[in-house]
Amino acid sequence: MNIANNAFVKTLIFLDIDGVMIPFNYDSNATNGVDSSTTTVDASVQSEMHSNGTQLSLPLFKTDCASALKALVSSLGDCEIVLTTSWRYDRHSRMLAENELRRILDLPATVIVDATPLLPEYNFQDPCITRAKEIMAFINNPKRKLSLLQPVQRVLFLAIDDMDLSLNNVTAFNKKCETACKELVTLRQFMSGHFVMTDSNVGLTMNEVQKAMQLLATQL
Repeated sequence: MNIANNAFVKTLIFLDIDGVMIPFNYDSNATNGVDSSTTTVDASVQSEMHSNGTQLSLPLFKTDCASALKALVSSLGDCEIVLTTSWRYDRHSRMLAENELRRILDLPATVIVDATPLLPEYNFQDPCITRAKEIMAFINNPKRKLSLLQPVQRVLFLAIDDMDLSLNNVTAFNKKCETACKELVTLRQFMSGHFVMTDSNVGLTMNEVQKAMQLLATQL
C-alpha cells in the first residue's frame, strides 16, 4: 500500500531540531558566508543553536538535512510535522523553527506544524523518557485537532531524533528513573518501530529517510 496515494492515511512526523536538522558541528554562518557580527537573533535561540556562541543566519538548517526531510515529507501525502525539540520551550524559537520548516519544505497551509506538550517530569527523569511520554501524550490527547481533509482511517507516526527514544539504553544505571517511570515497558513498546535515530554530528540523511519509509510501511 502506497502512503502518498492513500487518502485514508495520515502520517505524523515527530521532529527534533538539534542533531537532526542542525548537526552539532554545523555553523550556518560559516556555511553561508555570513558575517556573524552583523546577524543578531534572540539569545535563547543562539544558545540552543550553537554552544560556541555563533549567531544565526538563513538557512538555519543544513542543506543536506533539509533536502532529506523534504524528500520524506513529499513521499507521505497527508502529513503533519510535530516538533519535539527543546526549541518549543521558547515562543520565538518555536516560531523560528516553524517558519524555517515551511520555507524549506514549501509547506501548504493544510500541513500543520504542531508541537508536543511540555510535561513537568523533564527535570526529574531521563530526557529520553520524557520525550517519549510527550509523544504518547500528544497522540493520546482526545482534544488534539488534526487537519483532516478526508476521512482518516489510520494514523501512522514516526519520531526522528538524535536521542535514543527506543529507551533500550535506560538500564540499571538509571534505576531511580526506571522505578519512577513505571510505564517504561509500555513506552518501549509504544516507540518500537516508530523511531529513527540520527548521528548528532551528521544530522538527517537519506539513509534515515529510507529507514523511516520502511518503518512507516510496516505500520500500514
